Amino acid sequence: MEVIDLEGRTRWAFRPHPSLPPIALLPRDLDRDGRPDFYAASKGSVYRVDSSGRIGWERTMSGLVTALDVAEAGGGQPGLVMAGAGRSLRLWTATGELVKTLELPDQDYRYKIIDWPDTRSVIDGSDSVKVLDLEGRSLFRHALGDFRHQDSFAVRLGADDTAFLAVVATAPREVGYGRLLLFSKSGQVVYDEILARSVTALTAPDGGAGRQMLLLSGDGLWAYRK
Repeated sequence: MEVIDLEGRTRWAFRPHPSLPPIALLPRDLDRDGRPDFYAASKGSVYRVDSSGRIGWERTMSGLVTALDVAEAGGGQPGLVMAGAGRSLRLWTATGELVKTLELPDQDYRYKIIDWPDTRSVIDGSDSVKVLDLEGRSLFRHALGDFRHQDSFAVRLGADDTAFLAVVATAPREVGYGRLLLFSKSGQVVYDEILARSVTALTAPDGGAGRQMLLLSGDGLWAYRK
C-alpha cells in the first residue's frame, strides 16, 4: 500500500511481506499528538507506522490476521487498535500496550469497534450480526436470514446523543440484492429495507448538534435522515 500526496506523488509505500499486501493502512491520531499514524496488518503481525513510513511498533498474533480496526479516543475511552486472527481478538493502546485478549466461541472475519448501545463494543457476524462487550459477553444478536453481514457502525441521526446501529448486508452474489437495517439503542428494528443492489455505507455531518446522515453509495448516492 502507498501514501500519495495531493500532487499524486508517492510519499512512501508499506509492504512488510512481499508475498502478501497489508489488509489495511488506517490513518488515525489515536494518541492525540497532532500527527496521524498509520495502523496496518500483514500476515500474523499488526503495525503502527508513523507519517514518514517508519515502523513504530509491531505486535504478532498466532495465525493470519484477517480483521483490523481502530477507535479514536473520546468519552473517557482511550484510543484502541483491534486485530482478529481466527477466534482470537487482541486490543492495544496507541503505544502498543496490550489491553485485552478475547477468545471467542465462533470464528468470523469482520470485526469492528463501535460505540453502541451504551459503551464501546465489538461487532462481527456472518449470517447474523453480533455485538459483544470488551469482555467477550454477548450484548445483541440478530439473524439476517438469507443475507450476510457486510458492514455496521453506530450513527447519530437525531439531535440527542442516541446512536442507532446501522447494518448493511448482502444477498448471494447471483442475486445481487443488498439490505439496510437500523436498530434502536434497545435493539429494536426501526428500519429494514431490501435494496436492488449491493451498496457501501458511510456517514457525514448533518448540520451540527452531533447529527449525522447515513449515506449509501451504489449506482448513485442516497442520504438517510431520521
